[in-house]
Amino acid sequence: KLTKLNLKNNNFRGSIPTEIGLMTSLTIIDLRGNALEGPIPSEIGSLTDLQEIRLEGNKLTGMIPFQVKLLQRLVILTFDDAVSGS
Repeated sequence: KLTKLNLKNNNFRGSIPTEIGLMTSLTIIDLRGNALEGPIPSEIGSLTDLQEIRLEGNKLTGMIPFQVKLLQRLVILTFDDAVSGS
């Protein structure tokens, strides 16, 4: 099963697909250094084993979904200033 999704620095465009929430074995999501836009999907909050989410270097906007704030194992969350944590 896939536990680490490392797609950094690939110049991916578009939004983070909501289907990412189906990847329930993930412990690390690293999407740094792409051209992803739009909000962080709330479906990430269903990935209860997540320990790291790295999103800086994209064009993401909006708020961090409430569901992400409930991830008990999450120790690293990085993003750019256009995303708000409150």
